[in-house]
Amino acid sequence: MMPPSEAEKQQEEERKQEEEEEHGWAVAEEFISQRGIALPLMVMNLTWPTLGMGILMLAVASVPIALVWLKVDAVLLLFGQRPDIAATARVYVLCLLPDLLVTSFLNPLKAYLSSQEVTWPTLLASCVALAVHIPLTMWMSAHHGIRGVPAAVWIADLAVALILAACVFIFLPLPAGSGGGGGFSHCYNNNTSSESESESEKKKKKNKGRVVEEWVSLLRLAVACCLNTCLEWWSYEILILLTGRLPDARRMVAVIAIVLNLDYLLFSAMLSLSVSASVRVSNELGAGNAAVARRAARVSIVFGVIAGVVGGLLMLAFRHTWARIYTTTEEVRSGVGKAMEVMALLEVVNFPLNVCGGIVRGTARPLLGMYAVVGGFYVVALPVGVALGFKARLGLQGLLAGFLVGAAASLAVLVTLIVRMDWTAQAQKATTRPAGGLLLPSCDAGRRRPKTTRAAGGPKPNIITNSNTTGDDLHSCDATNDARC
Repeated sequence: MMPPSEAEKQQEEERKQEEEEEHGWAVAEEFISQRGIALPLMVMNLTWPTLGMGILMLAVASVPIALVWLKVDAVLLLFGQRPDIAATARVYVLCLLPDLLVTSFLNPLKAYLSSQEVTWPTLLASCVALAVHIPLTMWMSAHHGIRGVPAAVWIADLAVALILAACVFIFLPLPAGSGGGGGFSHCYNNNTSSESESESEKKKKKNKGRVVEEWVSLLRLAVACCLNTCLEWWSYEILILLTGRLPDARRMVAVIAIVLNLDYLLFSAMLSLSVSASVRVSNELGAGNAAVARRAARVSIVFGVIAGVVGGLLMLAFRHTWARIYTTTEEVRSGVGKAMEVMALLEVVNFPLNVCGGIVRGTARPLLGMYAVVGGFYVVALPVGVALGFKARLGLQGLLAGFLVGAAASLAVLVTLIVRMDWTAQAQKATTRPAGGLLLPSCDAGRRRPKTTRAAGGPKPNIITNSNTTGDDLHSCDATNDARC
């Protein structure tokens, strides 16, 4: 067998580099989906520009969403919804439009802090928002009716965003090199004083190409994760639309709205477990600890099952009292109690399902979660729910039973994938090949990686390459102690 040529070695090195970039860019998942973060390459110089890209990406994505919201009544009527319900929904979402812009900043800020395992600002901001939201909602709903409720929502979100922005930009240290330029420009500030004009132009074109590649890589991961989350969320929106086609639709829609309100409260716990599992798994993979990442995934699933049982018990415990907060109509209260009995079983499955989704996002493979969601909720849950709800005449309980079957199918698929996953291979993709230095992919592409050593038990040096050097003249620097970084 002939030894590989230099060109083949270079191609193999570039292929490995692309694999590692995919793991680094997986932090973008949270910016769109509001769930899960994959950040095995804990390099501030990478997360900082990605924060700006995430904000810009969400702001752009808000435009088509806003256009759909402007015509939401027509969309609901197209799906057979009652005209009075469609008109009320339009009033609500129009007053919620400012929240699109607010969350374009809020969600990336949350992701940025979570990727560094900094959780106290989010906790503090959430406590402040809760203290503001409850009295504000009561006051605005009393004075402005249905319009006051969404207004209170975006005002509370704005308070959280301002607090997190203050923590990120004022109290937390900024990454080295983030002060000059925008986006990824700090990665391409090559010294061209001794270069010819033609070489400088070639380098600028190459750098522009790298920026485009980074955006493409970011969008590829973000869109996959977005579909993962949105497809699951949309399935529940379809559930509400189907509920509007049941006999006595007005009462059934009120029932499902009250039931899902408690589910949304439990969802915050699901989200926390999912993000925690994603961050822990991705960080361990980035450190090359395949065994620890596998153990963290399994422990997370166990905690998800325990949390699901607790959530189901809470749903059962409140089935007779929860509706009293919202209505005095006895028929609605009775329907809520029956629906929450099925929903309690669904919570037992939903908790570990969301945790498993966070784990696969932590491995920078959100497509696995998307396939499981499509198969479980659209191939299984919706058809089974329609059959039970309409054909078998079980009503809302039949629709929820179909979702229980679909969620269980998705969970079975994800658990099987996680158990059979090659964690060693995932860790190799997430880490730099030689000696485990942490590199900034966009700043060292095509260059030889430096080897690093550290004392046993000592901290891992944050190694990035100096952009002024190439080839054998390449040297490394410690980003925490060296001004060159």
